[in-house]
Amino acid sequence: MLTLLPIFVILFNFGCCDHSFDYQIADNEGHTIIDNEDKHLEYHTYSSADVTFYLYTPTNNKTVKITPENTYLLNMSKPTKIIIHGLGSYQDQIWIDQLVRNYHTKGDYNVIAVDWSKISTRDTFYAVEAVNEVGEVIAQFIMEIRGHNEEFLTDVHLIGSSLGAQVGAVAGEKIANKTNKKIDRITGLDPSDGDLKALDKDDAEFVDVIHSSLLLGEEKYGTVDFYVTGDNPSKRNCFNDSCGFVAHGLYAQTILDENRFEGVSCQNATAYIRKLCKNNTKVVMGESVPRNASGSFYLTTDSAPGRHRLVNDVLKHELQNGVHALSIVAKTPEQWKHSVKTVESSPNCRGGFGK
Repeated sequence: MLTLLPIFVILFNFGCCDHSFDYQIADNEGHTIIDNEDKHLEYHTYSSADVTFYLYTPTNNKTVKITPENTYLLNMSKPTKIIIHGLGSYQDQIWIDQLVRNYHTKGDYNVIAVDWSKISTRDTFYAVEAVNEVGEVIAQFIMEIRGHNEEFLTDVHLIGSSLGAQVGAVAGEKIANKTNKKIDRITGLDPSDGDLKALDKDDAEFVDVIHSSLLLGEEKYGTVDFYVTGDNPSKRNCFNDSCGFVAHGLYAQTILDENRFEGVSCQNATAYIRKLCKNNTKVVMGESVPRNASGSFYLTTDSAPGRHRLVNDVLKHELQNGVHALSIVAKTPEQWKHSVKTVESSPNCRGGFGK
């Protein structure tokens, strides 16, 4: 009998990144074992099969899994929106569905959601370590489509939430390195920080970022960065995709209401809070941000976050006893008066990405 023994190769990590582990060990089955500061060995396996792409049909928002064999389903004459979730998966469906519905209401788009929940729902360390691999898979997917249309990159818009913004940054960087051309736009919604590839203004032709809390600092990632103070500038609105009201909630509103939020140019939050910048340049935030905008912009949202929290507080018992998710659109009477006065039906609970 022939017995196959594991073969281990030590991969030392040198260079720019200060990782929390000293080295990686790879075996012949494609696993990676991490020797971290706690001297705990963990098997980490990343596979392109763990990343799936779903196209939302415009008529009923049903999903179709996109593979190299059916990319013909994409209409190359339409702009393409690719949405990338961050940590967690089951509550992603609500905000992603909202973006999809709004885009299909607004006009003709290819709207694709990237499902990497098989990785992102594992522990945080595991998900963070997979950012580069997931970004590579997305880059390969986009370049596969580009093979059918050289101009495809000029109409690609990546929208990444929390860790998904970093995944999008990796994809943009890899595409630029391999094709010497950049995708058109990346939008970062509450991008994560830490020891990984950060979103950068050079990852696409245009990079816009929404930061929903000043508590996380004032890191600048994009061509233009928006800092939202909310109803309490010192309160962190959210940690990851599981929150009910963060940057993706703000962004979703701007798809149909392009003037919903307006930021003012300011050198820092202190100057903004002291109202020293109120006469400076103002630009709209979100889907319709002007492409000539650059620098840092600050704004204070209305009491919508407070209204969301009030609804969640009222339904606290229900949310703990059977209702696992809640989609809220909170408007004041004045906002309702000037809206399209349409209440969308609640999205189906499908366990994530229509599977």
